[in-house]
Amino acid sequence: MVNVFISYRRDDSAGYAGRLADSLEKLLGKDKVFRDVADIKPGEDFVKAIKQNLQNAKVFLVWNSILSPSTPNNFAIAAIWNCH
Repeated sequence: MVNVFISYRRDDSAGYAGRLADSLEKLLGKDKVFRDVADIKPGEDFVKAIKQNLQNAKVFLVWNSILSPSTPNNFAIAAIWNCH
């Protein structure tokens, strides 16, 4: 069962989400952290995999970075929900 589901914007947050996933996997175990790019196999139904892993998650973590030259104060938002 997945304990942590990481949601992120690929455009500007993939690297941060990847490093966070790496750290959580060391702490919890590789099978306890879900990130779509790393955990959905080629040919697998993307929507079904997302729904199933989100449903099984105990924690839903959202990472949203706003990194744009037009944004004067670049910042990142991380939100965590306890799912169960």
